[in-house]
This record gives sequence, structure tokens and C-alpha cells, in this order.
Amino acid sequence: MKKLLVIFSAVLLLTAFSGSALALTWATSMAEIYAAGGLDVAIPGNEYDFMSSIADPFGGTITFDKPVEKRIVGSSWTTWSHGYTGPVLAAIDQTSVRLDFDYAIFGWGMYVEPNNFDFFDITVGLSDGSTSTKLVEGFAGAEFFGFTDGAINWLEISADPDAFGFAFGEMVMAKEGGVVPEPTTVILFGLGLLGLGAMKRRKK
Repeated sequence: MKKLLVIFSAVLLLTAFSGSALALTWATSMAEIYAAGGLDVAIPGNEYDFMSSIADPFGGTITFDKPVEKRIVGSSWTTWSHGYTGPVLAAIDQTSVRLDFDYAIFGWGMYVEPNNFDFFDITVGLSDGSTSTKLVEGFAGAEFFGFTDGAINWLEISADPDAFGFAFGEMVMAKEGGVVPEPTTVILFGLGLLGLGAMKRRKK
């Protein structure tokens, strides 16, 4: 009986300390990325500048597999959505752009819009094999893509060739979200401690 109690207590303690495993979740709003510790990704330089990489808000670098061009919504990039008029990164006449990170990131959020004024499929693929595809309007129809609870080394944005490219912007990145024990795990941890305490009392 004592051996069973010790084994049971050990299993409970192991479960408690292991916490909840990461399980990537596609986010539905930017608020979820901010809640996971997300910070805005700044787009440096001047309008029409081409860049192959930008700094991330945690001191690393985000590298693009092909150069992208800085555009300003309402100026060199005609439309967006929800009233946004800031900078975006444009991949004109490109069907895809891959973003590589210096380390596995926990969360990411951004808006993407086709270059051509019509509806086109935009797909975001992640290094873990996950994908999300949305039908996005090229005229003031930028759509949100994001995830949390990930460990992602790269992501790739791809668009229907008839879109003649796309732009992405309003990027938010979360480096670490941590693994927080679920309430049931905390309860199991408490039971494990009680089991070990009972064993000590019996040995006296």
C-alpha cells in the first residue's frame, strides 16, 4: 500500500511540475497576441525602401526570403481596413514571402491584403505544419492572421498568383508566453504533497 501511495504521489508531482504543453491556437484578434506579451514590430526606413530584414521588438531579427518594400496606406498603398493608415510591407508581384525568426516565437499577429482589387485566397503557413487560409478583399479588406501558444521558427505568407502580390502590416510578436499550470494541475500538485506528507507521518 505504501509503495502504491509513493508511486501515486510521484506521478501527481510530475504532472504538476510539467504544466500544460504548448498547443498552437489560431487567434481571432490582435488582443490575444497582446495578452500573450506581444509587442509591436516597427517597420523602419522611408516609403519605397526595400528591406531584407527588420529588427524584432525583443532584440532579434526577422529575415525575409525576398526583399519587401515599405509602403504607406493611403499613399503608395491605396487601401487597408479599420481605418489604419500606417506603414506596411509590400511584396508586389510575389506569390509568397517567408519570415524567419532568430528563435522560436510564442505568438504572432498581422493583417494581410492582396494587391489587386478583388477577392483572393491568402494562406499563412507555419513551421509546425499549421496553415490558415482566408478569402481576402484587395480593396480595404485587410484580414487578421495570428496565433498563440506556439513555438514557431518561421511563417510564410502566400497569395493567389492573380492577386499580383500582397502587403502585410500591423505586426505584433510575442517571444515567450510561458507554460501556466491548469487549475486541475494545481489540485493534483496539492494532492501529491498531501500524499508525501502522509508517508512521512507514518514513518515516524
